[in-house]
Amino acid sequence: KGLQTAGQIIKSAGLKQSEILFSRKGKIQSTILRPVNGCDFPVVVDHKTSVINAFADGNNIIISKGIVRFSENDTELALVIAHELAHNTMKHIKKKKTNAIAGTLGGAAIDILLAATGVSTGNQFSNMGTHMGSTAHSVAFEQEADYVGMYYMERAGYDAKDVAYFWRRMAVENGGKSIYVRSSHPTSPERFVAIERTYAEIQNKKRNKQALIPNIKKKQR
Repeated sequence: KGLQTAGQIIKSAGLKQSEILFSRKGKIQSTILRPVNGCDFPVVVDHKTSVINAFADGNNIIISKGIVRFSENDTELALVIAHELAHNTMKHIKKKKTNAIAGTLGGAAIDILLAATGVSTGNQFSNMGTHMGSTAHSVAFEQEADYVGMYYMERAGYDAKDVAYFWRRMAVENGGKSIYVRSSHPTSPERFVAIERTYAEIQNKKRNKQALIPNIKKKQR
């Protein structure tokens, strides 16, 4: 209740500092709230699952209790959050939904054509189209989230050196399937090399006093 009230005060005051009064052990105390610009995507911890997982839904970033346990330090946890933040800011979820709709429509067209000839498909092609559409460009989206997320980390003040090892550890923890086989994510060697390359790119920009802005136009969207 207190956090909700404080949030309402900050919202009504804009970015101006505000004084609030609160009670502690029967005594009235005061403090100054000094709001700063922050991220518009809340981070939510799912305490119900110990599975090592995190995902973005376009509006929120959800991390499991399992991945909090698996992360060895704040930097690794920041890496996960930065990756999911990139999914949201790059609108990957919206793009996946659009691709899924396009795939469904394409599959439905085949179902209708076959139905006209007397062949019942049971919407098999519609379902197949939905699946193919929703997974289209998944690897490219993951690569872009890795790339943009590295910039978010550096700009937030974290040292992203050697964070590529986190993804390698997670691949092993999840059974090693993604180490050499591409599915919805790039393989571990691909991911490792790309992240190391991104780190070098960022450090080069820092040495040359360039803005830490991702080279999005050079990346597959």
